[in-house]
Amino acid sequence: MRVHEIGIVKEGIPLLSQKYSKSGDKNFDSLSKSALISSLLQYAESVMSPVEYFESNKYSMIFKKGKMKTPHTSKPSKIFSYVILDRRKEISEKNKKRIIDLCTNILDEFIKRYDGMDTSEVSKFEKFKPFIDDTLGDLTKSLDDKFSSLFF
Repeated sequence: MRVHEIGIVKEGIPLLSQKYSKSGDKNFDSLSKSALISSLLQYAESVMSPVEYFESNKYSMIFKKGKMKTPHTSKPSKIFSYVILDRRKEISEKNKKRIIDLCTNILDEFIKRYDGMDTSEVSKFEKFKPFIDDTLGDLTKSLDDKFSSLFF
């Protein structure tokens, strides 16, 4: 199980995205991707019940939702974090729970740090990336990277 990407999206707008591997189309617009993910999540939840993850043949996408205050609205905005994982084999319930817990920790810390702040200037969220890296640890590394780190 390897994390390929993690992101935080508020009301369909990407606030933060961190990629850990070269997968998919490099030129894919992050705004379009966030809008698509938000739309899929909203549609799935209107048809079914709250969604925690989607799975495809190659990838799994895990979500954690929350609410965040902004200075421009009186009502809290919807926000979610997502993690894209490789899916070479079935992800166990234990590992799924572990990733959901990590998503929760990341989103809760993001909300704690930035709740009530203006989110229109997304470059200020770059300072949050080291926290994400520390939280995910070696889940972002390939098996080869993990093996190499034992010797170098």
